[in-house]
Amino acid sequence: MPPALDGILRILPIGLLAVMLVVIMWSLPLDPADIEPFDAFVIKSAGWATITMAVAGLIAARFIPQAYCRYGCPTGALLEFARARGKNDRFGWRDWAALLLVLCAALLAAGFDSFHAWLNA
Repeated sequence: MPPALDGILRILPIGLLAVMLVVIMWSLPLDPADIEPFDAFVIKSAGWATITMAVAGLIAARFIPQAYCRYGCPTGALLEFARARGKNDRFGWRDWAALLLVLCAALLAAGFDSFHAWLNA
């Protein structure tokens, strides 16, 4: 995979985290579990979005090892933000992304009442 495309695709899980942040903070009717493919193994309880994510991940994994884990897993991205890298760790792009998500959460919390009133109008 070209390095430029790899860099762009690695931003996708952070974007999914941002979407889930908006969904959770504004109480939108979307289940965060729908963007994780793990429920697809229980066919009777899996929704179409979950099954689609699982199938797309399996197809992508045919060409790129651990494709979903590298380029689609928001849970893995969240855990990567919290991972310690030792005493030589510097404030990198992942730390800036985590800080941006925290600031977005603060802004969403501050504007929740007006958005919720607009949503229910």
